[in-house]
Parts: sequence; C-alpha cells; structure tokens
Amino acid sequence: MPSRALILAAHGSAGPGYVEVFDWIAARILGSRPDMDVYVGYLDHCTPRLHDLPTTGAVVVPMLLGSGYHLDVDIPAAAPDAILAAPIGPDPQLTAIVADRLVEAGWTTGMPVTLAAVNDSSLSAAAEQLTGRLGVEVTPALAGSELPGPAVATYLLAPGHFADVIAGCGAPVISAPIGADPRVADVAMSRYDAALTPF
Repeated sequence: MPSRALILAAHGSAGPGYVEVFDWIAARILGSRPDMDVYVGYLDHCTPRLHDLPTTGAVVVPMLLGSGYHLDVDIPAAAPDAILAAPIGPDPQLTAIVADRLVEAGWTTGMPVTLAAVNDSSLSAAAEQLTGRLGVEVTPALAGSELPGPAVATYLLAPGHFADVIAGCGAPVISAPIGADPRVADVAMSRYDAALTPF
C-alpha cells in the first residue's frame, strides 16, 4: 500500500531565502522516503497555496512552532479532508538547532540569552528547553519588543520579515533562524508517523 502524501504547511513569506528552506526540507524527506509524495503548501505570500494542493487523504504537517490561528483555523479550512498532524514545535531537536545557531553566531558559555519569536504559545516551553541545553536562564520575548541581554536566539524556521526585525535589535550576538537542517525533516517525519499511528 503506497504511503499517504505528506504536505508541509508553512506560513509563507516574501523574503528571500524563505521558500528555499522548505524546498530543502521536502527534498530531504523525499530522499529518505522515495515512495512518498511530498509537497509544500503555503498559507500566504508564496505558491503553491495549501488550498490548491491535493489534500484529500494526505497528512498535513504544520511547519509551525506553536499553536494559534493558523493551526486552529487556516490550515483546517485549507485542507478539510486531510489528516492534520501536530505542529513541529516545540521540540527538543529544534531547540538543539537553535543552540547550534547561537554558538555559530558567537555565543559563549554563561552569556545571558533572550529567545525571540513571533508566536508566544510555545515560547516559554522552548525557552525552558534552551535553558536546559545551554545552562543559562533564557528569557522569552516577542520579536519587535525589547530584547534584553547580549545574545538573542532567533526562534523562527526561516528568513523573512520577522527574522529581519530580530536581526536589527542591536544585540552583540544574534543567531540566524533554524533554517535547512536534517533535524527539521526528522521532526516533520515524526509528526507524520504519529498522525498515522492508531491510538
């Protein structure tokens, strides 16, 4: 029996480099599961839009770092006949990538960290995970607000407007978004498999 199609549902952004991240993740999954149809569908700004894809019977994995309107309303409306998996965040594997990006940006042990995101639904949980990984207290904050501390970790999946806002905050150390990383593909596949696992 062929595998159900996988659709990665992303928010979308007009910013350069955004689509490439999700194309890379989709290609990574396809490389490990060549029997599966893998698509990326966007809610805004980019094409193809989620509602234009063949969603009936497919598994939609929200490429979101928490809950909220997109998860509760937009995605179910765009893919009403699909199996909706859990969003990919928060997840310890994603937090590990955030920590790696922070080190790449110049973070050193003991330096206070602010975790900056757009969605606050899972921000505290992700900050706790990052605290455990880095061994320093991590302060959660929303992009566009005051970002205290010398190091700011960007809790976003891909480049775009909000990543640019965080990058302009003036902190000495600012990490890049999570980006194209094999662990993101692994988390997406774990959500896919869990959505098809009977309880």
